[in-house]
Amino acid sequence: MYDVYEARFFEGLDAEHFDYGSGRNYLEKAKSIISSLARLNPTRYRRYLSFINSFPYNALIKTVYPKNKVSNDNTLSLIPEHCQLIPVIINNIGYYEIDGHVWYQLTENQKAAAIVHEAIYNEALMMENAHQNSYFVRIFTRHLLANSFKNMSLKNYLQFIQNIRLVQADAHGFLIALNHYDGIRSIKLPVEYWDEYSVKKANLYWNGKSSAHGIPLKYDFIRTSILMKTNSFVSFYPSHQVEIFKITIGPGFNSSYERLNKFDLSKIGFRGEMIFNYIHFSNEGKILSVRYLDFFPIGTLLKLDFPGAKIEVVAKQPLFLARLEATPFESIGFTNVSKNICQEQLRDYSTNWKPSNVDLSRKLISITLKKNAFLPQSIEKIEWCD
Repeated sequence: MYDVYEARFFEGLDAEHFDYGSGRNYLEKAKSIISSLARLNPTRYRRYLSFINSFPYNALIKTVYPKNKVSNDNTLSLIPEHCQLIPVIINNIGYYEIDGHVWYQLTENQKAAAIVHEAIYNEALMMENAHQNSYFVRIFTRHLLANSFKNMSLKNYLQFIQNIRLVQADAHGFLIALNHYDGIRSIKLPVEYWDEYSVKKANLYWNGKSSAHGIPLKYDFIRTSILMKTNSFVSFYPSHQVEIFKITIGPGFNSSYERLNKFDLSKIGFRGEMIFNYIHFSNEGKILSVRYLDFFPIGTLLKLDFPGAKIEVVAKQPLFLARLEATPFESIGFTNVSKNICQEQLRDYSTNWKPSNVDLSRKLISITLKKNAFLPQSIEKIEWCD
């Protein structure tokens, strides 16, 4: 197998002592080979496990004659004298054409290594990774066979994945983005670390879900360089607890309003609900700030429910740079808005208060909620535009 033969020339790995996994057949062995990923990168492990389990159902074994000795991979250049390069598996991103004459001559170990290679290659061929050959796939395969990840630190693993130009990995329960393919080249994204085993800050991957202190956190936005490169991130305390979670929503937003993050205000002493894409926790898990930033699709931004009164703030049209902030037990309101300019800045918001005798043509600026241990839901002040 070329991945194994190539090891003697690169990376200092001892192919004579490669571990081809435990099990009675190549599928069991392949699952054993990738098992070292479960600790460092459970999402990738489950993805590869799914590829391996589905392999027998997506493979077409046939007789190939004459043998195909041509490959479109120009990195396969170390062919020994008097040897031929014969592609055994043609990977069509999850559907495999196999040269049966060669396949049945392989040992279970060789088959297992080949299937692990194809599992990695499925990911490498995805649009977000856009690998043009199997060079980095072979490196990953060899390191799995060498058990390189058994005792590897999280920092070293993430740097390894970044160096082989794959986009996503796991960090403390979140999918993060390590690289971005801009259509021409792969660009490394910044990752900050507290130590070898702790991430401090990283860009979020374009799609995933997690939680922090009992609050579900979803991230599902369009794959663009702006969103994955700069403005969507998660940061952690050294304890691995979430500090800040922030996703950027832009005009290319591809999720429905119903899939946005919603915050139950009872967690900070009020009745109601707020849409958010930014949340800041203390090291002890207290909520320091909840905000909605950037573009907002049509829908209800804020609901407040008090005895005898209900308030809803709705964006009639999608807005850019709409900033709403909730600070526990103090206020819920629009920041950076003065009475002189409120009509201009809030013209695309509507406010409903039921039941109420207020003039609904006037626009809400902010609500200040009285600090009272016995009556945390009492309203102290409501500001409106003149």
